Amino acid sequence: MTLPEEHKSVLLKEFLSFSKLSSFTIPAGNRPESDEINPTEKSGENHENRHESDGGTPSEEQGENSENHHEGDGLNSAEKHGEHHAANKVNTLKLWDGTLGLGGHLRAWLGENKNGFAYGSDADAEMLEKAKSLLEEEKNTLDRYTLKHSNFAQNPFEDQGLFDLIFLDLGISSLHFETLQRGFSFREDEPLDMRLDPSVGIPVSIWLNKASFGQIVEVIKKYGEDRFAPKIAGAIIKERENREVLTTWQLKDIVESAYPAAVKFRGTSHSQKNPSVKTFQAFRIYINKELENLEKSLEFLPGLLAPGGRLIIISFHSLEDRIVKHKFIDLSREKDESPLAKSYYKPGL
Repeated sequence: MTLPEEHKSVLLKEFLSFSKLSSFTIPAGNRPESDEINPTEKSGENHENRHESDGGTPSEEQGENSENHHEGDGLNSAEKHGEHHAANKVNTLKLWDGTLGLGGHLRAWLGENKNGFAYGSDADAEMLEKAKSLLEEEKNTLDRYTLKHSNFAQNPFEDQGLFDLIFLDLGISSLHFETLQRGFSFREDEPLDMRLDPSVGIPVSIWLNKASFGQIVEVIKKYGEDRFAPKIAGAIIKERENREVLTTWQLKDIVESAYPAAVKFRGTSHSQKNPSVKTFQAFRIYINKELENLEKSLEFLPGLLAPGGRLIIISFHSLEDRIVKHKFIDLSREKDESPLAKSYYKPGL
């Protein structure tokens, strides 16, 4: 889904300047002395290229006195590592974009922070290569970033210490829907794969043709929140009696056949106009373990922030948003002996 223009401009401005969005604040002077903290990661993509699902909510974790970070606070720059490197400098701001996508956020941040060094990672190796090509075209980013192929549930930069900004833009981009031909969308007839990283796990089609009725219902209900999950699962099982479910248009036709005529293609939202949206979302989230990876990352992300550092997460549907907000609220209630004590959380846009 594309964010409204007024939200996009505010979001980009705040992202570049470290100002407030939804925020969970870490006290600037209340960090552990040891750097041996569980690493965490953060991800983001261009939010012009976002979900087909409804709703987008940025959430953020920030540190006090973060406005002063632009002046530098003695942080070491990144060492030689990954695709690119820069010589060690004092007062280098460090960004980790854990959902790099095409690198739009990372490029914008590097353009704004001339003394910044950026780390980018993405679960999709094909997207990572495209981002690398775009970065190489820009002179002002040369030797100020390093890229790695990794899901944000792991930290590929654990030897790089703490970060001033960690960023996650959850979900997938329009490029996945339009050009990568992995079955993310029903716009074209494509193989039902849906994996962000084709080297991990199995395609949706393999799971779908072996799953039980109950398993299919559970996935559609849990990750698609579709009240017609039993009807859709029943239609899939019936189709499997004649042939395997292997393509996007085949699945789309099955879902549409299961929807009652009274509600089919009714309403104003994208999901109401297209009954298949929720089922496609559910299968994609399930096969990529998107919510599990988000929950895992939130266990270690706060520990990777430097004093005054900030964690920003953009979520695009209620399932993601609920996990992020509940975690930030829990963190804001840390006991006094915790390094995260006296932090606070504020709602997003």
